[in-house]
Amino acid sequence: MEVWKSGFKRVAAADGRRFIELNAHPRGASSFTIAQDFNTESGVIYDLSFFARKRSRGTESFEVSVGDLLASVSTHVKREWTEFQFKFTGDGGSTRLSFTSLDGGRDTVGNFIDDIRVTAAVPEANVLSLIAIGLVGIGVSRLQPRRR
Repeated sequence: MEVWKSGFKRVAAADGRRFIELNAHPRGASSFTIAQDFNTESGVIYDLSFFARKRSRGTESFEVSVGDLLASVSTHVKREWTEFQFKFTGDGGSTRLSFTSLDGGRDTVGNFIDDIRVTAAVPEANVLSLIAIGLVGIGVSRLQPRRR
């Protein structure tokens, strides 16, 4: 892993002043992994988002894993950041978010990753529930005596 300063080798960060490179050409190893542990609540749905782009030639790919999520991500664009969004369910206690290179041994260099965010998902309001609440409110207001 390398930490790059925004503007180094003319690569601007997607957000902020720094971003990371997940190397993809290990010598003597099958892959590289970047990981971070954090606490989640069991059964709570979380949103994961991050920006990624390839460093140079070829198609770069990596695996993202957290909670019940295991997904492969491919980055095809060299000069633009692409936002990726996923959902996962917390398993309670310490949860590990990891990014693992999948391109070992190929003619690739690495993936840039930036602005990683994990937030508890906001549940979408059920439209019928909102309509029912509105109708109850109208009914209650009609029961109130009118003031003249």
